[in-house]
Amino acid sequence: MFITNTKSMIIPEFIDINGNQVKVVTEFKLLGIIIDNKLNFKSNTTKIKRSINIRLHSIQKLFNYHLQSKYTF
Repeated sequence: MFITNTKSMIIPEFIDINGNQVKVVTEFKLLGIIIDNKLNFKSNTTKIKRSINIRLHSIQKLFNYHLQSKYTF
């Protein structure tokens, strides 16, 4: 991965290291954190936000179910 903030830099698709072709990526996951080539962590923030929303929705559904069952008795 090349880390840069310039838009005009031409980034190759593959680089050659000791005769082996290695694919250049724009982001990768390291210790659970998504790091991108701009170091702005937008992908990581989006992933965390999505995960929190899923958990909050599950909690909300459980709370609403609990209230509905409470009032039917």
